Amino acid sequence: MTPGNTTQEGCHFIDGLLAVPIEQLGAAMEATGANQSDRVFELLEGVDNAEAVAATIGLLDVDDPHVTAEELAGFEIPASPVHAVGFQGHTKAMSGTQPETAQISFPDVPRGGENNIVAVVDSGIAAELPPWMSVIHDPTDIEAPDNSYAVPTSHGTFVASLLRQISPNHVVSLAAARPDRGQLSPPPEDDGNPTNELEIAAAILRLIDRHWENPERVQALNISLGAYACHPESTAPDSYLLAMRVALDAWRQVFPYVPIFAAGGNSTSPDPVYPGAWRDLEDMHAVAASDEQREVVWDDSDVETAPPNPRFWITDGAVGSDVLGLSGQDASHTVKWSGSSFATAVATASWLKGENPTIADGIVWWPENVDGLYRV
Repeated sequence: MTPGNTTQEGCHFIDGLLAVPIEQLGAAMEATGANQSDRVFELLEGVDNAEAVAATIGLLDVDDPHVTAEELAGFEIPASPVHAVGFQGHTKAMSGTQPETAQISFPDVPRGGENNIVAVVDSGIAAELPPWMSVIHDPTDIEAPDNSYAVPTSHGTFVASLLRQISPNHVVSLAAARPDRGQLSPPPEDDGNPTNELEIAAAILRLIDRHWENPERVQALNISLGAYACHPESTAPDSYLLAMRVALDAWRQVFPYVPIFAAGGNSTSPDPVYPGAWRDLEDMHAVAASDEQREVVWDDSDVETAPPNPRFWITDGAVGSDVLGLSGQDASHTVKWSGSSFATAVATASWLKGENPTIADGIVWWPENVDGLYRV
């Protein structure tokens, strides 16, 4: 999978589908004459909570979702196409580096306990894990390493391994957001595929369903993904990434005090990366990869550089360069990887274990050296 739903040249979305808040679905249908869509069950085939998504996010069948979103803006009804959203740190748009094989044997750490949970939305988890990788998941959350990399790697497994090694008292509860299966328009022009907002929403809602009876056990949410606004020039209210926002609002209703750590992005663009840029969401952290307390990103040649302009949405910085984690190829294979995805996991785990950050220029900088973080 590749990160980001858009570049300067365009964006990817599900053609003919428009998202609106479920409580305004009737008004949107009346205003536009559009019909409620049941495509969610086709698009989320194989996901066991498609009905929960349909009950949370209103969907309309329309000819052109961008045109209809603008039309609904006149009625003050938020509406948005269902966009692609990607996992930061992958190839192509907003890339970090490619994973590279690295030799390390991670120590066994305590298995943690189910009273200390860090929730994770990511690409999935490998089937073969070492005993120390305490991960709560469903069978549908299993994924094979991504063969679009020169060294096949499971992004979610890598992220989960960072969380477990740095904060071993916490169990990872992971829900997978699957890659696009050909629904996006225009089709991504690369070897990997991003996911889409409905998959993100389904993952968030599965985590809610998994833990709502004991909300006090969930202590953080890690979302190592993000996207630009697809049409930032639009006059429609909330006219982008609405399905993902509705799902996060549902999360916040059940877990009102749980901090959310999201990838700040690896791009030099001044355009904000969501969900991290939703500063109105309580306790939202947008995490930049850092090196010696400066923000870093990577160019097309995998060269680390500092962004040329301040990124106003960034709230936190954490080590994201040359970190080591599991690839998911087997129970012991490890890789070196760089990107804000992994800085996000480092920041989340550092917060969980009570590390003391420093604050400079309004950014929370998590320590460069933290027990359980391995680098080369």
